[in-house]
Amino acid sequence: MIVRRLATSLRKQDWMAVSLEILIVVVGVFLGLQVNNWNEDRLAREAERDLILRLEVDLQDARADTISAIASLETLTGRTGILIDLLRAEETVPDRPDMDGILGAAIRVDTPPGLSATYQEMISTGSLSSLQSEDLRRSLTQYGQLGEVITDMANAVVRDMMAFDNPDSIMAAYDMPGDWSRAPETMSTSVDWPKLRRARGQVRAIWVDQNVMLRASREQLTNIDIILALLRGDTEEADRLRAADN
Repeated sequence: MIVRRLATSLRKQDWMAVSLEILIVVVGVFLGLQVNNWNEDRLAREAERDLILRLEVDLQDARADTISAIASLETLTGRTGILIDLLRAEETVPDRPDMDGILGAAIRVDTPPGLSATYQEMISTGSLSSLQSEDLRRSLTQYGQLGEVITDMANAVVRDMMAFDNPDSIMAAYDMPGDWSRAPETMSTSVDWPKLRRARGQVRAIWVDQNVMLRASREQLTNIDIILALLRGDTEEADRLRAADN
């Protein structure tokens, strides 16, 4: 219809009408593009709100699991430290009621949970970069980077712990039963104490690893708390947590 009117105006050389028809077309195209942009922006914001809601649920769970891992690592580092002192001072396995737990601590590593599934989805789809808050994007990136470091660290500790090449290695000193669920009840009677004493350098290295993991887990807990504060829109709390961590 507009094209027909425009052609008629051109034949009549009615330049005012031509200008008006062109203006109508331009305005119509502009409004159509704007409506499309507004719709895309609305869909993007809805998708972001969905991601944020799922991320908050994930991180609340991760927070609880990280607190549990920190408590466990605190116990492990304490017990492994006691084992180092006992290996230095005692010729035979000490007769004490907590000896199984002390021995078990040196061959255990507890880690905080892996990275949030929603965070990993945001990385794989590129939606992390589309978040409106630069502060939130930066905090999530720090969370992801530390999570990868913790995972690599845990894998390295397990590899070192399970190395059997050295006959005087820590794992070689343990005569572990086939049923690992019975290990804490049999460890103190089945350990080769002289061999374990020769491996105390490795025990100390594991204690250092446990302490590093503990510090990293505490830092990750702070990262999670900062992100949760930002998701609530509480930037003051996020800044307070950062300041306390520095």
